Amino acid sequence: MISLLTLLSKLFFIAAGIGGIALLIFFHELGHFLFCKLFRVHTPTFSIGFGPVIWSRLIGTTKFTISAIPLGGYVEIAGMDGSTEGNTPMANEEPFSKKPYHQKFCIMMGGILFNIILAFKIAMFVYLCGAPGSVLLYPETATTTVARVLPESIAAQTGFQEGDVITLFNGTPLIGRAEPLIRYLKTTSESVTITFEHNGEAQTTNPIMVEQGKPFGVILKTEKLSPLSFTESVTYAWQTTLRWMRDTGYGLMHILKKGDLSSAGGPVKIISMISQSAQDGFLIYLLFLAIISINLALFNLIPVPILDGGQLLLATIESLIGRPLPIKIREYIFIGTWFVFLGLILVLSFHDISALIAPYFDSIKQCLPVSLIGE
Repeated sequence: MISLLTLLSKLFFIAAGIGGIALLIFFHELGHFLFCKLFRVHTPTFSIGFGPVIWSRLIGTTKFTISAIPLGGYVEIAGMDGSTEGNTPMANEEPFSKKPYHQKFCIMMGGILFNIILAFKIAMFVYLCGAPGSVLLYPETATTTVARVLPESIAAQTGFQEGDVITLFNGTPLIGRAEPLIRYLKTTSESVTITFEHNGEAQTTNPIMVEQGKPFGVILKTEKLSPLSFTESVTYAWQTTLRWMRDTGYGLMHILKKGDLSSAGGPVKIISMISQSAQDGFLIYLLFLAIISINLALFNLIPVPILDGGQLLLATIESLIGRPLPIKIREYIFIGTWFVFLGLILVLSFHDISALIAPYFDSIKQCLPVSLIGE
C-alpha cells in the first residue's frame, strides 16, 4: 500500500511537472505580449491556462487571468483574425491587422525568441552553479574515460575498449575533458590520430579517417563540472543552447519527413518526463525545462495556422498580395487545423497513457493465478 509520504511525494513531482509547463507557456506568451506593447497592439487578455477562471485582474488595457487547466495559455491579440473591428483598442493601441509586416514578424517571433532566451538563461545558471554530470549536457560534461564502444563502429574497428582513457588527439593533450575531441570529430572530415591508455599502457592509433556527421562510436563517461566563471558560463550556455536547437531541429525534421511519431509525446508524456526529472534534482529539472523550451520554440515555427509559424506565413502571404485574406477563409483554415491538431493530441495522449499504465498491468498480471491468465 502506498504510504502517505510516498503519495505526497508523487503529487509534489506531478505539480512540479505541471508548474514547469505553465512556466514555459508563460514565457512564450510573455514574448508575444511585450512585443505587442512595444508596437502598441491591443491585447485584451493574457491567460495562463484554459477553462474556468480562478483569478483575474485588469492591468492597463489587458485582463490577466489564471485558469483551472494549466496546460496551455494565450495572449489575445486584437485583429489577429484579420479584422479591423471588434476588441476596440484603448488609448493609442491598434489591432494587429493594421500593423506593418516587420512589426507583425517581431510579434509572432516574440514567443519563440523568449523560449530560446529562457533555455540560454537556465543553461548559464546551471554552469554557474556547477553543472551535474548529465547526458543532457554532453559533451560539455564528458570525461576522457570510455564508458561504452558501439559495435561495428569506427572506434570498435580501431580497437577502443571500455575503460580506456584518451590522452591526446593530433598531438593536443586532453586534461580531464573530451569536449575538444568530440567537437573536432563532429565537425571535420579529416584524419585524426588518438593516443589512449589501455590497462595503463599508452597506445597511439594510425591516422583515422572520420566523416562529418557519422558517429565515431565512443560514448564517454560524464561527471559533474565545477562552477564556472560568468564568462565561461555564457560561452558554454551559448554552445549548449545552439546544440539543443540543432538536435531538436533534426528530430522535428525526422518526424515531419518520416511521419514517425514514436519519439513524439503529448502533454501527458511531457508532464511525466518533467516530473521524473524533478526527482533527479533541481538542476536536472531546470535543464529538462530548458530542452522542452527549445522544443516549444522550434515546434511553433512549423507553418501551421494555429502555431506562430502559421500566423507568420499568413502575414507573409498578405504582405505579398497586398491585401488581407478574407475572414471566412481564415476561419475555415483555423477550424480545419484545430481538428487535425486536437486529433494528433488525442492520439499522442492515448499512447502516452498506455505507456504509463502498461507496467501496472504487468505487475497485476504477475499477481494473478496462472489459470486466470491462460498461460
